[in-house]
Amino acid sequence: MPLEVDIYNTLDGEGIQTDVFVEGRDDPIETIKSDWHSVVSNEFEAYCIPNTNSLVSSGYTDTGITDMWNLVSAMRDAADRLENMVLECNVFIRDDWVEAGQPEDKKPFTISYSEYINAQYEKGEL
Repeated sequence: MPLEVDIYNTLDGEGIQTDVFVEGRDDPIETIKSDWHSVVSNEFEAYCIPNTNSLVSSGYTDTGITDMWNLVSAMRDAADRLENMVLECNVFIRDDWVEAGQPEDKKPFTISYSEYINAQYEKGEL
């Protein structure tokens, strides 16, 4: 009988967290946290001569160097995409909605991200 395993990765300002769930359990059986510094350092070191901080170039095969630049480009693209998603999103002001009795129409409690940032700045929270 196959074992049902679900793996979830989450990102935050500190790094990547991986949670492993088995057989539909609500609590992970394993959680692994990797900080951004370690993730980047480990990836870089995988293409270096040990203890030298030197990437290897050998004739026509510079795959490690190319792989590193492809990774840099992919990470920048992902960060740019996430930034654009945040800048273009709307923000639901849940506390105001709850205070208003949780009406069906949520639109009056939804503002653009720029309006949200301006409101936070005016409150002195930024």
